[in-house]
Amino acid sequence: MKDDVIGTMITAESYQRSASSIGEGEVILVDVTITTGSKFYESVSHSDFSLVPDSGEEIPTTVSVESQMRAAGKEPLASAGVASNQTGSGWIAFTVSAKNSQKLTLRFKRLGGKVVDSGEKIPPKSFDITLAG
Repeated sequence: MKDDVIGTMITAESYQRSASSIGEGEVILVDVTITTGSKFYESVSHSDFSLVPDSGEEIPTTVSVESQMRAAGKEPLASAGVASNQTGSGWIAFTVSAKNSQKLTLRFKRLGGKVVDSGEKIPPKSFDITLAG
């Protein structure tokens, strides 16, 4: 997925399902590579993502399983995210209450903003990356 306005490119390299540590449901891990644009100052972090399963509900990321991710050799996306004009990668986690959703969509939400020098307005926009279904 590429945001042509700000130049950010996000690739979902892979995803993995695992049993949830909180009972019913499952944990979905998504391995992402992010290259932020250089046209505007912008950073991208795990909080800019959500997961949309069959239910259509937007599930926010969770950091509660990061120690288990590291133990399994899956380095989480840096908590500070990826700064402007940089590339970074890592895993982001979601806890989904319903198991075995056939459809999984990773959603990136670009916040709206205004360019200080020119006054140009950048509207908010969501970008979807289909993982399954």
